[in-house]
Amino acid sequence: MSSLLLILSGPTAFSQKFVWGVKAGSTWSMNSFIDQDDKDEFSSKSKAGFFGSGLINLPLKKNYSIQTEIGFSQRGRKVYFNHDTSAHIAIYNYLDASIIARKSFPVQWGEHIPGNWFINAGPRISHWLNGRGRVSGGEPFDYDVVFGPLSEVPLIKPDEMYLKETNRWLVGFDIGLGIDAPIRKNQDVVIELRYSYGFIQYGNKNSAYTSQPGFRDSLKAREQIISLSIGYTIEHDIKEARKGKSTKEKRKKSKPRKEIDSLLH
Repeated sequence: MSSLLLILSGPTAFSQKFVWGVKAGSTWSMNSFIDQDDKDEFSSKSKAGFFGSGLINLPLKKNYSIQTEIGFSQRGRKVYFNHDTSAHIAIYNYLDASIIARKSFPVQWGEHIPGNWFINAGPRISHWLNGRGRVSGGEPFDYDVVFGPLSEVPLIKPDEMYLKETNRWLVGFDIGLGIDAPIRKNQDVVIELRYSYGFIQYGNKNSAYTSQPGFRDSLKAREQIISLSIGYTIEHDIKEARKGKSTKEKRKKSKPRKEIDSLLH
Protein backbone atom coordinates (compact mmCIF):
# COMPACT_ATOMS: atom_id res chain seq x y z
CA MET A 1 0.00 0.00 0.00
CA SER A 2 2.85 2.41 0.81
CA SER A 3 4.43 1.79 -2.59
CA LEU A 4 1.11 2.60 -4.27
CA LEU A 5 0.86 5.88 -2.36
CA LEU A 6 4.36 6.80 -3.51
CA ILE A 7 3.40 6.08 -7.10
CA LEU A 8 0.26 8.22 -6.82
CA SER A 9 2.16 11.11 -5.26
CA GLY A 10 4.86 11.22 -7.93
CA PRO A 11 4.80 14.33 -10.16
CA THR A 12 4.98 12.24 -13.34
CA ALA A 13 2.78 9.37 -12.18
CA PHE A 14 0.25 9.61 -14.97
CA SER A 15 1.33 8.68 -18.47
CA GLN A 16 0.23 10.26 -21.72
CA LYS A 17 -2.36 7.51 -22.18
CA PHE A 18 -5.71 6.56 -20.74
CA VAL A 19 -8.19 3.78 -21.41
CA TRP A 20 -11.97 4.10 -21.66
CA GLY A 21 -14.62 1.51 -22.31
CA VAL A 22 -17.75 -0.34 -21.23
CA LYS A 23 -18.42 -3.57 -19.34
CA ALA A 24 -21.44 -5.72 -18.51
CA GLY A 25 -22.12 -9.00 -16.80
CA SER A 26 -24.00 -11.11 -14.31
CA THR A 27 -24.20 -10.84 -10.53
CA TRP A 28 -25.07 -13.27 -7.76
CA SER A 29 -26.15 -11.57 -4.53
CA MET A 30 -26.58 -13.08 -1.08
CA ASN A 31 -27.68 -11.69 2.28
CA SER A 32 -25.54 -11.97 5.37
CA PHE A 33 -27.74 -11.53 8.46
CA ILE A 34 -26.07 -9.84 11.42
CA ASP A 35 -28.00 -11.15 14.43
CA GLN A 36 -28.07 -14.80 15.40
CA ASP A 37 -31.85 -14.88 15.88
CA ASP A 38 -32.29 -13.70 12.27
CA LYS A 39 -29.88 -16.39 11.11
CA ASP A 40 -31.99 -18.96 12.94
CA GLU A 41 -35.29 -17.69 11.51
CA PHE A 42 -34.27 -16.89 7.93
CA SER A 43 -32.16 -18.63 5.33
CA SER A 44 -30.66 -16.77 2.40
CA LYS A 45 -30.00 -18.05 -1.12
CA SER A 46 -28.18 -16.39 -4.00
CA LYS A 47 -30.18 -14.13 -6.32
CA ALA A 48 -29.05 -13.62 -9.93
CA GLY A 49 -28.91 -10.13 -11.45
CA PHE A 50 -27.01 -8.08 -14.00
CA PHE A 51 -25.07 -4.82 -14.37
CA GLY A 52 -23.53 -2.49 -16.94
CA SER A 53 -21.09 0.37 -16.54
CA GLY A 54 -18.70 2.74 -18.24
CA LEU A 55 -15.07 3.00 -17.16
CA ILE A 56 -11.96 5.14 -17.40
CA ASN A 57 -8.56 3.68 -16.55
CA LEU A 58 -5.53 5.91 -15.88
CA PRO A 59 -2.16 4.10 -16.16
CA LEU A 60 0.49 4.79 -13.51
CA LYS A 61 4.07 3.62 -13.02
CA LYS A 62 5.16 -0.02 -12.67
CA ASN A 63 1.99 -1.47 -14.27
CA TYR A 64 -0.32 0.13 -11.71
CA SER A 65 -3.48 1.95 -12.74
CA ILE A 66 -6.55 3.61 -11.26
CA GLN A 67 -9.94 2.74 -12.73
CA THR A 68 -13.21 4.59 -12.16
CA GLU A 69 -16.53 2.88 -12.97
CA ILE A 70 -20.06 4.30 -13.02
CA GLY A 71 -23.11 2.24 -13.97
CA PHE A 72 -26.43 0.60 -13.20
CA SER A 73 -27.14 -2.76 -11.61
CA GLN A 74 -30.10 -4.93 -10.72
CA ARG A 75 -29.49 -7.06 -7.63
CA GLY A 76 -31.75 -8.56 -5.03
CA ARG A 77 -32.48 -10.91 -2.16
CA LYS A 78 -33.91 -14.41 -1.87
CA VAL A 79 -34.94 -15.14 1.72
CA TYR A 80 -36.84 -18.14 3.11
CA PHE A 81 -38.80 -18.18 6.38
CA ASN A 82 -41.48 -20.22 8.21
CA HIS A 83 -39.13 -23.22 8.23
CA ASP A 84 -38.31 -22.62 4.53
CA THR A 85 -41.97 -23.03 3.50
CA SER A 86 -42.30 -19.35 2.49
CA ALA A 87 -40.03 -17.30 0.23
CA HIS A 88 -39.42 -13.59 -0.26
CA ILE A 89 -37.73 -12.76 -3.58
CA ALA A 90 -36.84 -9.08 -4.04
CA ILE A 91 -35.38 -7.23 -7.03
CA TYR A 92 -33.62 -3.89 -6.37
CA ASN A 93 -32.21 -1.34 -8.81
CA TYR A 94 -29.04 0.64 -8.04
CA LEU A 95 -26.73 3.32 -9.38
CA ASP A 96 -23.14 2.23 -8.71
CA ALA A 97 -19.73 3.88 -8.61
CA SER A 98 -16.33 2.46 -7.72
CA ILE A 99 -12.66 3.43 -7.69
CA ILE A 100 -10.30 0.51 -8.26
CA ALA A 101 -6.52 0.29 -7.83
CA ARG A 102 -5.13 -2.26 -10.30
CA LYS A 103 -1.84 -4.10 -10.69
CA SER A 104 -1.22 -5.75 -14.08
CA PHE A 105 1.20 -8.54 -14.97
CA PRO A 106 2.18 -8.85 -18.66
CA VAL A 107 1.74 -12.25 -20.31
CA GLN A 108 1.99 -13.63 -23.84
CA TRP A 109 -1.29 -15.35 -24.80
CA GLY A 110 0.18 -16.53 -28.11
CA GLU A 111 2.57 -15.58 -30.86
CA HIS A 112 2.31 -11.81 -31.34
CA ILE A 113 -0.62 -11.68 -28.85
CA PRO A 114 0.47 -9.76 -25.75
CA GLY A 115 -1.88 -9.34 -22.81
CA ASN A 116 -2.18 -9.06 -19.05
CA TRP A 117 -3.64 -10.71 -16.04
CA PHE A 118 -4.45 -8.38 -13.17
CA ILE A 119 -5.67 -8.04 -9.61
CA ASN A 120 -7.53 -5.05 -8.26
CA ALA A 121 -9.28 -3.72 -5.18
CA GLY A 122 -11.13 -0.62 -4.09
CA PRO A 123 -14.27 0.93 -2.56
CA ARG A 124 -17.74 0.80 -4.09
CA ILE A 125 -20.87 2.82 -3.35
CA SER A 126 -24.43 2.09 -4.51
CA HIS A 127 -27.55 4.24 -4.37
CA TRP A 128 -30.73 2.20 -3.87
CA LEU A 129 -33.23 3.52 -6.44
CA ASN A 130 -36.33 1.34 -6.17
CA GLY A 131 -37.47 -2.25 -6.19
CA ARG A 132 -40.20 -4.84 -6.39
CA GLY A 133 -40.74 -8.36 -5.16
CA ARG A 134 -42.90 -11.38 -4.55
CA VAL A 135 -43.75 -13.25 -1.37
CA SER A 136 -44.90 -16.85 -1.77
CA GLY A 137 -46.21 -19.31 0.76
CA GLY A 138 -49.65 -18.93 2.24
CA GLU A 139 -51.35 -16.21 0.20
CA PRO A 140 -48.77 -15.12 -2.49
CA PHE A 141 -48.57 -11.44 -3.42
CA ASP A 142 -46.45 -9.09 -5.52
CA TYR A 143 -45.40 -5.63 -4.36
CA ASP A 144 -43.55 -2.43 -5.25
CA VAL A 145 -41.10 -0.83 -2.82
CA VAL A 146 -42.10 2.49 -1.22
CA PHE A 147 -39.41 4.32 0.78
CA GLY A 148 -40.22 6.54 3.71
CA PRO A 149 -42.42 6.53 6.82
CA LEU A 150 -45.47 4.30 6.96
CA SER A 151 -48.72 5.73 5.66
CA GLU A 152 -51.80 5.72 7.80
CA VAL A 153 -53.21 2.22 8.13
CA PRO A 154 -56.36 2.80 6.01
CA LEU A 155 -54.15 4.02 3.12
CA ILE A 156 -51.69 1.14 3.07
CA LYS A 157 -52.01 -0.68 -0.24
CA PRO A 158 -51.73 -4.48 -0.40
CA ASP A 159 -49.38 -4.31 -3.40
CA GLU A 160 -46.81 -2.05 -1.70
CA MET A 161 -44.03 -2.75 0.76
CA TYR A 162 -43.03 0.19 2.95
CA LEU A 163 -39.37 0.48 3.87
CA LYS A 164 -38.54 2.84 6.73
CA GLU A 165 -35.19 3.70 8.31
CA THR A 166 -33.29 2.09 5.44
CA ASN A 167 -29.79 2.88 4.21
CA ARG A 168 -30.18 3.85 0.57
CA TRP A 169 -26.43 4.52 0.25
CA LEU A 170 -24.67 1.15 0.51
CA VAL A 171 -20.87 1.09 0.81
CA GLY A 172 -18.72 -1.93 0.10
CA PHE A 173 -15.27 -3.11 -0.93
CA ASP A 174 -14.41 -4.90 -4.19
CA ILE A 175 -11.67 -7.44 -4.93
CA GLY A 176 -11.19 -8.67 -8.49
CA LEU A 177 -9.10 -10.91 -10.71
CA GLY A 178 -9.09 -10.81 -14.51
CA ILE A 179 -7.37 -10.94 -17.88
CA ASP A 180 -7.22 -8.79 -21.00
CA ALA A 181 -6.23 -9.50 -24.58
CA PRO A 182 -6.06 -7.37 -27.76
CA ILE A 183 -8.67 -7.68 -30.49
CA ARG A 184 -7.38 -4.75 -32.60
CA LYS A 185 -4.77 -2.05 -32.30
CA ASN A 186 -5.35 -0.19 -29.01
CA GLN A 187 -8.54 -2.21 -28.40
CA ASP A 188 -8.85 -4.96 -25.79
CA VAL A 189 -11.40 -7.40 -24.44
CA VAL A 190 -11.39 -7.73 -20.63
CA ILE A 191 -12.85 -10.55 -18.52
CA GLU A 192 -13.07 -10.18 -14.75
CA LEU A 193 -14.35 -12.08 -11.73
CA ARG A 194 -15.09 -9.82 -8.75
CA TYR A 195 -16.23 -10.22 -5.14
CA SER A 196 -17.92 -7.37 -3.25
CA TYR A 197 -18.46 -7.24 0.49
CA GLY A 198 -21.00 -4.77 1.87
CA PHE A 199 -20.20 -2.79 5.01
CA ILE A 200 -23.63 -1.14 5.41
CA GLN A 201 -26.79 -3.05 6.35
CA TYR A 202 -30.02 -2.49 4.39
CA GLY A 203 -31.95 -1.33 7.45
CA ASN A 204 -33.30 -2.64 10.75
CA LYS A 205 -35.24 -5.67 11.91
CA ASN A 206 -38.59 -3.92 11.44
CA SER A 207 -37.76 -1.75 8.41
CA ALA A 208 -40.00 -3.70 6.02
CA TYR A 209 -43.76 -3.56 6.47
CA THR A 210 -46.70 -4.80 4.41
CA SER A 211 -50.40 -5.19 5.14
CA GLN A 212 -50.33 -8.85 4.09
CA PRO A 213 -50.64 -11.28 7.04
CA GLY A 214 -47.95 -13.84 7.79
CA PHE A 215 -45.11 -11.82 6.25
CA ARG A 216 -41.80 -11.53 8.12
CA ASP A 217 -38.43 -10.16 7.10
CA SER A 218 -35.37 -8.44 8.55
CA LEU A 219 -33.29 -5.85 6.71
CA LYS A 220 -30.55 -6.02 9.33
CA ALA A 221 -28.33 -7.72 6.78
CA ARG A 222 -25.44 -6.90 4.49
CA GLU A 223 -25.07 -7.93 0.87
CA GLN A 224 -22.29 -9.99 -0.64
CA ILE A 225 -21.92 -10.03 -4.42
CA ILE A 226 -20.04 -12.15 -6.93
CA SER A 227 -19.92 -10.75 -10.48
CA LEU A 228 -18.55 -11.96 -13.79
CA SER A 229 -18.09 -9.36 -16.52
CA ILE A 230 -16.80 -8.90 -20.05
CA GLY A 231 -15.62 -5.49 -21.22
CA TYR A 232 -14.42 -3.64 -24.29
CA THR A 233 -11.73 -0.95 -23.90
CA ILE A 234 -9.95 1.53 -26.16
CA GLU A 235 -6.56 3.03 -25.38
CA HIS A 236 -6.28 6.74 -26.11
CA ASP A 237 -2.89 8.38 -26.53
CA ILE A 238 -3.05 12.06 -25.55
CA LYS A 239 0.36 12.79 -27.03
CA GLU A 240 -0.52 11.26 -30.40
CA ALA A 241 -3.86 13.10 -30.44
CA ARG A 242 -2.11 16.42 -29.81
CA LYS A 243 0.47 15.60 -32.47
CA GLY A 244 -2.25 14.80 -35.00
CA LYS A 245 -4.10 17.99 -34.15
CA SER A 246 -0.98 20.16 -34.51
CA THR A 247 -0.18 18.51 -37.88
CA LYS A 248 -3.66 19.35 -39.18
CA GLU A 249 -3.31 22.94 -38.02
CA LYS A 250 0.04 23.25 -39.80
CA ARG A 251 -1.52 21.91 -43.01
CA LYS A 252 -4.35 24.42 -42.78
CA LYS A 253 -1.91 27.27 -42.23
CA SER A 254 0.44 26.21 -45.03
CA LYS A 255 -2.30 25.84 -47.68
CA PRO A 256 -3.12 29.58 -48.11
CA ARG A 257 0.61 30.38 -48.27
CA LYS A 258 1.11 27.92 -51.13
CA GLU A 259 -1.78 29.48 -53.04
CA ILE A 260 -0.26 32.96 -52.61
CA ASP A 261 3.17 31.75 -53.74
CA SER A 262 1.64 30.22 -56.88
CA LEU A 263 -0.04 33.49 -57.76
CA LEU A 264 3.20 35.45 -57.33
CA HIS A 265 5.09 33.06 -59.57
